[in-house]
Amino acid sequence: TEAPDEQPIHTVEIADFQIGQFPVTNAEYRLFIEAGGYEDPRWWRTEAAERWRIGAETYELDKAEWRRRIVERRAMLQDGRLLAQLERGEITQAQFDSRKRLAELSEAEFEAELESWYPQGRRTLPLYWEDTRFNAPTQPVVGVTWYEAQAYCA
Repeated sequence: TEAPDEQPIHTVEIADFQIGQFPVTNAEYRLFIEAGGYEDPRWWRTEAAERWRIGAETYELDKAEWRRRIVERRAMLQDGRLLAQLERGEITQAQFDSRKRLAELSEAEFEAELESWYPQGRRTLPLYWEDTRFNAPTQPVVGVTWYEAQAYCA
């Protein structure tokens, strides 16, 4: 596959746990927001979560991963591997077009794109909260980080 580092290396056994029967909806998550969930540090129980809450370390790992990917995708575009993936049916035309568009961006354009995806600073809403494709009250909440999910469940 294109990303062999995303394949399981080995099996991991985990202890029993409980999980909700239904996903958290946007309406339910809105109650957390309106109750000051992003403002109240007691819900952000780890040092890393608190750093995320105050905007100290947002998205640097995500950006680093995308910088690694863009180097690989530029190489794939140059040597024909990207087109070969499309021709073999491994990726869709939309995926090809998206990857090609990103690979053809200049460094400055790519960094601007990254900044639009992962803005610096503190967040007080899930990533796609304002996106009409994902924000109907009965839809499951999307775009939350691990830290946001932990704070909601605390």
